[in-house]
Amino acid sequence: MAKKTPPGDGPPSDPGRAADDKPTGVVTVELISDAFEDPPSEPAAEDDGARVREAIADCIENAVPAPSPAKAAEPADGGDDGGIGDDYRLEPSGLWYKPKKGAHLWLCGPLKVEARTTYPETGEHGLHLSWIDYDGIKREVVIRRGELARRDDRWLQLFMSGGLEGNPERAAVNQLKLYLARVRPEAVSLVVRRTGWFEDPTGRRVFVLPDQVIGAEGGQRVLLETGVSAGGPSPVRGTLDEWQRDIAALAVGNSRLALVLLVAFAGSLLRLTGDESGGVHLRGGSSLGKTTALRVADTVWGGDLLSWRATVNGIEGVAVTRNDGLASLDEISQASPKEVGDVAYMLANGEGKSRAAQDGSARPVATWRLLFLSTGETALGDMMAKAGGEAQAGQDVRILDLPADAREGYGLFDRLPDGFKHPGALAEHLRTAAERQRGTAGRAFVEALFATGDLAAVAREVEDTRRRWVEARGLDGSDGQVLRVARRFGLIAAAGALAARLGILPWPEMEAERAAVMCFGDWLDQRGGTGPREIMTAKRRIEDLVSRFGAYRFQELRDLVALGTDDAQENGRPIADRLGYKRLVDGHREWLFSPTAWKREVIDGLDLRAINAALCDQGILRRDGAGKATVPVKIDGTTKRFYVVREDRLLAGGAAPGSEAEV
Repeated sequence: MAKKTPPGDGPPSDPGRAADDKPTGVVTVELISDAFEDPPSEPAAEDDGARVREAIADCIENAVPAPSPAKAAEPADGGDDGGIGDDYRLEPSGLWYKPKKGAHLWLCGPLKVEARTTYPETGEHGLHLSWIDYDGIKREVVIRRGELARRDDRWLQLFMSGGLEGNPERAAVNQLKLYLARVRPEAVSLVVRRTGWFEDPTGRRVFVLPDQVIGAEGGQRVLLETGVSAGGPSPVRGTLDEWQRDIAALAVGNSRLALVLLVAFAGSLLRLTGDESGGVHLRGGSSLGKTTALRVADTVWGGDLLSWRATVNGIEGVAVTRNDGLASLDEISQASPKEVGDVAYMLANGEGKSRAAQDGSARPVATWRLLFLSTGETALGDMMAKAGGEAQAGQDVRILDLPADAREGYGLFDRLPDGFKHPGALAEHLRTAAERQRGTAGRAFVEALFATGDLAAVAREVEDTRRRWVEARGLDGSDGQVLRVARRFGLIAAAGALAARLGILPWPEMEAERAAVMCFGDWLDQRGGTGPREIMTAKRRIEDLVSRFGAYRFQELRDLVALGTDDAQENGRPIADRLGYKRLVDGHREWLFSPTAWKREVIDGLDLRAINAALCDQGILRRDGAGKATVPVKIDGTTKRFYVVREDRLLAGGAAPGSEAEV
């Protein structure tokens, strides 16, 4: 077969095999029948022995190498050939197949086998390969050996798309596949599927990033499985000093701006403290600065701003590359309402979908721990409601809905630092700075964590700071959901306090704690208090119904008395889809919901008994003489039972148990 000439100028002329080339590897001796001449019918013992010795010597002289484990191709300038022998040679022109007999074949451009790889999570094996592409940039890839068994040669498409010159002829492809299947370099690397914290079998802990592995020296190299790594722009730009001056310093006194930076740092502490994933959704109108806030948060690790438009599968892939870090998703309205809940729950739950492999077995499920930031003009629960769903209590706790407007007249900002005359100027500065300084703070933070020499002590410090922060909020007796959210804000505050102590955040003492206090207070205000979420939901529904439909879906009882009929009209118009009645008692408005309307409009999806009991205990619902949550009311001679809501107690947030007047 003729030699294959590679693209471009072509390889240098083949020097051929050296005259003293000798077989290498294990030699096998094969005794074959035709090694013997026709023997005499009665051979002498000494003649038989001579013939056997002669046959063995002939076999040894003509022996061929037996297949043996392959190692990396021999470099053209000598060195360790790894035991592959002379069949494969790596020369400046590329990787060659050069058997002792037969034509030589060019397989591809210079392809270096860096190491063999193992996957601790799955037990699979693979190879770490590298080459220089057409632009002179080093490309690296990790492939599983099982990929070589695919019929579609996708592995070769990956190489060539990444800039490796290749020979597409079938003979060359088969030889390259055989080489990669047999090569066994001495170096061994560990491959992980996600960024963040990783502990190798020896107990050595490192922090894996797309461009860097931070942590203890020595041990096996750790690689991140990301496909072909391109040179391209580095996620690290600028210096830590520049980031502190141009970005972090401007967050002092700006609660939302400080919060997004704190969330970015806190993501890397989740595994140390044992916390679960979660997120913060900044909700508010356009032009408040929400997108700018996300860009600022992304400067900590250097990640790209993402869009909610991504599908569920896309989000899963994103999550594993931001494990133990931050994911920022802009504008929730870009996703369909049906997907919003699934995506948000998947991110917060920290686990992807279970999928089947080609052989029917279950693939390893992708897992992660991260914090994410989201923005939109609509709350998460409202988006889900458009698709007929509703955010559950667990989602409200894991994904915190926070007003983006700081209510100081500057949109998302509480104040304008010196030198900025209006919010637009500050936002423009931050957008520009976010392009120039990114990725340094997160790396410096992790390096500082390792420099302490005791990650367990770091975790204890964070937990102590959080405990003190939560205790200072005075939440004794609050609902469990509120306490869980307080712990989340406490972690965020503790992350900032730690980053400031380590010299990463250039903030005054207690600045991180103050920012967390302000945001937690605003979260509580928009929630409506420290009671259980389900009770707050029922109250909001009642307030919404009264506000929207009080004028025309509730019949005034005095009209019924005047007209003497249960089908009375108000203001000359028929009342369609009536929810109930309204009346004045001692100058206070009361709303009488029919049992059907109460269950359909107020209780829908909630626990009827629990809601009724809580609202009665708070004096919002009247009880009858027997303690029931419905009260008998006579209308036009007929007694019916209603849920009677006392407006003054509803607006006041409820009263002490037993303070309500009975009818």
